[in-house]
Amino acid sequence: MESTQTVFPYKRMAVIGVTGSGKSILAEKLAQKLGLDFIELDALFWKPGWVESGAEEFRQKVELATRSPAWVIAGNYSKLRDLIWPRAQAVIWLDYPYLLVFGRLWKRTFRRWYKRELLWGTNYERILPQLKIWSNRSLFYWQVHSYRKHKKLYHELIISPENYHLQFFHFNHPQETERWLNSISVEDTRENQPCIGNDIISLNMSDLNSLGFALCQGSPHPQAIRGMELFNQGHYFEAHEALEAAWRQERPPLRDLYRGILQVGVVYLHITNHNYPGAIKVYQRCRKWLQPWPEICRGIQVGQLRRDLEEAILALQVLGPNRIANFDKTILKPIQFSIQEAK
Repeated sequence: MESTQTVFPYKRMAVIGVTGSGKSILAEKLAQKLGLDFIELDALFWKPGWVESGAEEFRQKVELATRSPAWVIAGNYSKLRDLIWPRAQAVIWLDYPYLLVFGRLWKRTFRRWYKRELLWGTNYERILPQLKIWSNRSLFYWQVHSYRKHKKLYHELIISPENYHLQFFHFNHPQETERWLNSISVEDTRENQPCIGNDIISLNMSDLNSLGFALCQGSPHPQAIRGMELFNQGHYFEAHEALEAAWRQERPPLRDLYRGILQVGVVYLHITNHNYPGAIKVYQRCRKWLQPWPEICRGIQVGQLRRDLEEAILALQVLGPNRIANFDKTILKPIQFSIQEAK
């Protein structure tokens, strides 16, 4: 039987998510499956007796731990993001519904307390501080107050130019995460991998010719349709979410097409936000994803999209970074696509 697992090339990754989402559990499973070091930030932060590490001491611990060439790190400490993310190759975001993570946190807290589970050093769960949900010493307090804030922040970080070297994996339910975990393999053959750090691996035209363009028959992925509809309404940020879902759910190499379309949306978002360097940087990347595909694929006018993108970039370069506020947004053309009706 042919293996359905996908080669997973990333060797340094961070698992993020609200308290109770299962970051440490997933990070440890990944470390075991891929043969990587498992780093738990809470374990580095807390000393015996629930004594906190000082800021500089904590940073030194994490700096030393992430010198390893291969690791999975679990934790949300924003003050260490500037240290961890530049060294990482991928970020896995567990973005689960609030009631689900609330229930998980309650069950975890009660289990740890009731069973006297040893956490870090000589530390055991203390139930009373956690039940004081009005106190910032309670994890429930932090969960309530950080849930929406982190959701907005992580969306912004995904499209931030400083994080373009990272591959993001965004999961909305534990079952989705588990299916993905079961689908990856450790063998590093590098086949069909879309991006490793800054190394772009893409199809060329001869690859597509050898497939007889069979890939391009039929309609776009449903999430891609939704993403292109949002794109055409000028909602580039929201389009990113739907196109990312299509990219994650589609098999290679077709998924690369949706990745290219997604990044055109990011280019246009940067233009509308007057971010000249961000637009140019993403343009240089996304054109590599779009270039190999024929004029029309899955009903999408890919060739026209490429020409529209080039026209927008030319207009942007004529203005330059100092006059980007004068950019004519009518130049940002919608994606032309059609949906093949089922017979």
